Amino acid sequence: MDMDKFIQEVNAVDWHEFGGSIYYKPEKVADSLIALATAENELNNIYFDVEFAIGNSHCGTYYPAVRKALPLIIDVALNSKYLNSKKCAIDILVDLYYFCPECDDDRDSEEELMKFVKKTIENMIVENKNYLIKFDDEYCATKISPIKDLLEIIDGEGSWYI
Repeated sequence: MDMDKFIQEVNAVDWHEFGGSIYYKPEKVADSLIALATAENELNNIYFDVEFAIGNSHCGTYYPAVRKALPLIIDVALNSKYLNSKKCAIDILVDLYYFCPECDDDRDSEEELMKFVKKTIENMIVENKNYLIKFDDEYCATKISPIKDLLEIIDGEGSWYI
């Protein structure tokens, strides 16, 4: 992953252009995404920072900023040089797939935003299934795995969201 390019892409987005809940904090999005991509160690706070920057983790929602943030999170999941960053990004993708949109303006319909999120994540899984399986075998060899949950999205046998 070219970190300079990633940071440029994150900073090129005007996060203030997106609507969302009154709880949407556009000033936190860029820092949380950069922290996600560059963290080598414990990511618990970063996980929540990202989810609360682009949505409300407690409510299980995301805001329209997910349109620009989602491809960046996928980039981290697939290309970060840090194992924990990849795992954390995959955890976020699983959550986003099952979260619901929260829009408070007319620029985005909740239905279209949900379709975008689900389709983008599904396409990423299908296009990278072999890589994800190999990554899971090498680094997540536990019964509870964010990659197993991610793969179950397309296999139709979700484990904990039934």
